[in-house]
Amino acid sequence: MKKRLLVTGASGFLGWNVCQFPQDDWEIIGTYHNHPTGIFNTIMAVYLDLTDLNAIHHIFKTIKPDGVLHLGAISRINICEKQPTLSRNINVHPTELLADLCRQSQIPFVFTSSSQVFDGTSSAYKESDPVHPITTYAHHKLEAERLALATNPKATIGRMPLMYGDKSPTSVNFLPQWVQKLKNRELLTVFTDEIRQPASGQSAAAALFLLLKKQPSGVFNIAGSEVLSRADFANIMARIFNLPTDTLQYCLQQDVPMAANRPKNLSLNIDKIKELGFNPKGVEEELIKLRPIFSS
Repeated sequence: MKKRLLVTGASGFLGWNVCQFPQDDWEIIGTYHNHPTGIFNTIMAVYLDLTDLNAIHHIFKTIKPDGVLHLGAISRINICEKQPTLSRNINVHPTELLADLCRQSQIPFVFTSSSQVFDGTSSAYKESDPVHPITTYAHHKLEAERLALATNPKATIGRMPLMYGDKSPTSVNFLPQWVQKLKNRELLTVFTDEIRQPASGQSAAAALFLLLKKQPSGVFNIAGSEVLSRADFANIMARIFNLPTDTLQYCLQQDVPMAANRPKNLSLNIDKIKELGFNPKGVEEELIKLRPIFSS
């Protein structure tokens, strides 16, 4: 009999990838808030408002999960910057509660944090390196990390990278938007000085299921195998998908007004999770697998 896995935020981009990831160990129950059609069609869908802590408690006691994968969040940095109370109510408080409920039930709890807990002034960050968040979103992710581990020392935290892949019916990521802009010969502005270590949604899902299986405690960096600027990624994408590049424009972060500053370099040392068996693929290999989806 499969174990029951409660996945919050299952209608988001990462949740969509988690729910369709091929695995035999878990029966997934996915929660959504605004987008019931964003749940992968073979998954049991449950409505949940993460700001309602009583509702979280009720669903946990009703479902009686054997594990929790907490993906639910407001991840749009500008929204968090403009609405910090809402950000804390969604990104922090539910994490502490779910960590505690999992501790009481003695089941695995995996929480997705962010590589943005680092300030981007260094590179190849290890999990043990000093953190210095520079956005409200990152501050709240770090606060959630610390509360989760203080409440539940057996908790597992994955610091997630920039992710890309196919879009779900209700969530977006930058890849489909970039592809469409180049197809339509619309201006696509990409940073040359914003360095990331992107991972496909399916690679990120593989890492999370590995953490659920191994049940290590503490913090783990999750990322792809290559360190690239956003401009580098755009050029690889255009080549693999055979897209025109005449509307591709390069710029620096400082050239684009934003509500929240972004860290410049969020490359990560992923040796710790690779020791558990994680083997991320390169961007070119991942995009070749996605090419049939974007060639139509």
